[in-house]
Amino acid sequence: MDIASCVVDTNVLLRITRRADPQHQLIVTALTQLTRQGTALHYTHQNIAELWNVMTREQVQAVLEFAAQSAEAPARSYTEIDIPFN
Repeated sequence: MDIASCVVDTNVLLRITRRADPQHQLIVTALTQLTRQGTALHYTHQNIAELWNVMTREQVQAVLEFAAQSAEAPARSYTEIDIPFN
């Protein structure tokens, strides 16, 4: 059964973007088959926004994780300071 048109999910966009993803080749094969059948593939602004958020969140998370690790010692030292609250 041929499909005339479909919207590509954000997860598909994410996996097609990442060659190291375990499902990358499966996605490539599926999209290739759909396009060979003449299926029009679409995406929305929402898909692109979600893709952007996922990809940048991982970068920010990695930076924050590093920042958290490097901030741990100073943060612990702050807990040892006795500050009066008057």
